Amino acid sequence: MVPDLERMGVLASVDRGVLVRYCTAWADWSELDAQVRRTGRIVRGRDGNLVRNPLWLLRRDAGQELMELTRQLALTPAARLRSGIKVERAETLAVPASVAAIAEYRRALAP
Repeated sequence: MVPDLERMGVLASVDRGVLVRYCTAWADWSELDAQVRRTGRIVRGRDGNLVRNPLWLLRRDAGQELMELTRQLALTPAARLRSGIKVERAETLAVPASVAAIAEYRRALAP
């Protein structure tokens, strides 16, 4: 991801903190997503009643933080348009690293 951000001209060494926060938020969201998939959105509370899984709420919060950082790093199409950033078309990129990352994530989710 860093080479793509550098190529777009949106990443400088002073952005390290935002990038680290983004990576941490992505890791947190991924872990919480896997846990919610295992346990479900609805669980039994301490009194035995069905309640919304607290992990689902944590995943939602992590997702909101992730989206805010995504906008700060111009990782959404809308953020890139607002910033005037031109991105190469997908078929012109040499190695689509995002495809490998998605495949790895899906493998991690597999039972």
